[in-house]
This record gives sequence, C-alpha cells and structure tokens, in this order.
Amino acid sequence: MPRELHRQIFDSSTLEKHFVRLFHGADQPIRLSRIRFICAPALTCIRNLALAAGLLVAVSACAQEARPDSDLVEIPDARAGTDSTHAVAQNGASVLDWLRAAEEPEPLRTTAVVGVGAGFAVGEVFRRKQDNRRLTGPFTVENDWSSTRWADKFGHAFFAHYMSQSFAAGYRWAGYGNRKAAVLGAASGFTGMLYYEVLDGFGRFENFSPIDVAANGIGAGLFAGRAYVPALEHIHLKMSFWPSGDDCDYTCDYEGQTAWMTVNPHGFATESAQRYFPPWLNLAVGYGARNGDVRFGYEESVVYFGLDFEPAGLPIEGKVWEALVPWLQFVHFPAPALRLSPDVGIEAFAY
Repeated sequence: MPRELHRQIFDSSTLEKHFVRLFHGADQPIRLSRIRFICAPALTCIRNLALAAGLLVAVSACAQEARPDSDLVEIPDARAGTDSTHAVAQNGASVLDWLRAAEEPEPLRTTAVVGVGAGFAVGEVFRRKQDNRRLTGPFTVENDWSSTRWADKFGHAFFAHYMSQSFAAGYRWAGYGNRKAAVLGAASGFTGMLYYEVLDGFGRFENFSPIDVAANGIGAGLFAGRAYVPALEHIHLKMSFWPSGDDCDYTCDYEGQTAWMTVNPHGFATESAQRYFPPWLNLAVGYGARNGDVRFGYEESVVYFGLDFEPAGLPIEGKVWEALVPWLQFVHFPAPALRLSPDVGIEAFAY
C-alpha cells in the first residue's frame, strides 16, 4: 500500500469523519471527540480479552482431574543444604486448585461469577454511550418481525444459548452441580440478553422487542432443558460467520452470518441402527439474510439443508479436547449443503 494512502486511511481525523458519516449521516455535522472515538474499539478489545479469559477458566473447570501432588519434583536447596520443595511449586499447585471446580458452592466464587456479569452490564452501558444513536430515550416497544428477515431472531436464540453455557461453566467452577449450574446459567444468560433488550428500548433507532425476548427464552431454555432431557444433547444451535464487507461488526453483520440448527442422527437412532450413522456427522438446517445491510434491510433469504461435523463424535480423546468440545459445538464448519432459497443449488462448502 502506498505510504500516502496508508496515512490517509489510518489518520485519526479521517477515521473520525467516516465514523460520524456512518452513524449520523453526512448532513449532520456532529463531531465526536477523539477520546470517545478511541474508546469504542478499545472496549471491544477489552470485551474480547475478557471472553478469552472466561473461556480459559471454563476449560480449566471442566478438567476432570488435577495433577497429583506426587508430580512435584523435590529441588535441592543449596543454601539450606537439605532437600525441600520450593514455594514456587506450591504456588503453582495453589493456582491449579483455584482454577479447578470447587467441590461445593463457594460464596466467593459465586460472587465472582455474578460480578463478571455485572461488569459486562456496566461496560455495555459505557460502550453504548459512545454512540449518540443509543440510550437517547424515550423507552419504546415494537415487534420488529422482519426488519432483518428474521436473521436477528436466530442470533438472539444463539447468543442467549452461548451466554447460558458460559455462565453455567462459571457456576460449575463455583461448586454447583450440573443441573443447578445449568438452571442458574440459563437464568443468568436470559437475564443478560433481557438487559441488552431493555437498553435497545432507549435507542433512537431501536426498540424493545418482545419477539426478541421470546427468542432469548428459546436459546436459554434449550440449554437448561439438556440437564433434564438427555435427548436434547443431540440438538445444537450453531453459527457460521464470514465478514460481508458491511461496516457493522459481527454482532449485526447479518449478511455474513448463517444460523444453524443441527441434529445428530446417531444419538437418536436405536442401538441396532447406530452403525449406519457416524457419530461425527450431523444433519443441519441453516438460515441467513443476504443482499442488504442492517440499516436498510435485506432483499432475500438463504436456506440450507446439509451436513455438519459433530466434534463430540470424533475419535479424539484427552481432557483438553473434552473441555473444548462444548465450545466447538457452537461453530458450524464448512460442509456440503443443498441450497433451497433463493434458488436451488448445491454448495460444497456452505458456511
């Protein structure tokens, strides 16, 4: 890239003008301070780092066993003239103990899980205040049935499901049993998405949508139901995403999203019929909105019926893999599919 062009694209004042034009229109000379302009992407980075840290804790909490104390190596202490275990090794064991799931509910850990959720809530308010379109009031309610050709409804169910599982992992780490953690996780995930929806109600171009709340309930309810109905373990909500080039990020770039519901035939088949269905292969139905953007709507819908890979059915073993599987089950990897809409065709790598 030529140096002058690079300087023009990445100059802060030029970026600010594009930002203002994108969210406020060229005919409204609204100027954002550079501090506010920088805060939005910074908060996104912090949010992503927090999610990565939460995933690390969840993976650690899902480990079935910890390294036994006998694995610690006795290191000679030359100054004392005797053999002793260094405090560093003891500190390392303490860290592992802290990452490991508690055997019974601990108030401090429970407070930590709830505190993370509260921190995200406060951060979301601050993030939205960087955009003059949001949190302007008054509170409005409207059922936006088809503003994005229903793509956002599938997104609401998916993210409510994801948040429920994330909170449940935290509650298991705090010492709660699987069923109680699932219920608490689903309640927390639904509450978090309800909170976002209430904030939408105060937006200039957004509304509180009861149908979105219902979609949140479906996603959270499916997760909680797995703790009581084992067959639901074979049904998953997944998402695939590839940036469409729209100015919006991954949360509202609906043209880049495809929502999927997958079913594992091996899990539902009788014992005698299971040999005909590989455990690593799912059937999937996908839906997405195309040809448009979130501001002006979309012109058509795309519907798929195809295959999907099931991580839990792959012949891979190990504690790390078992801990990662529940999170990989949120992702639909490219796979063959029959496109049913807007025209009929076959895609070798539907994503």
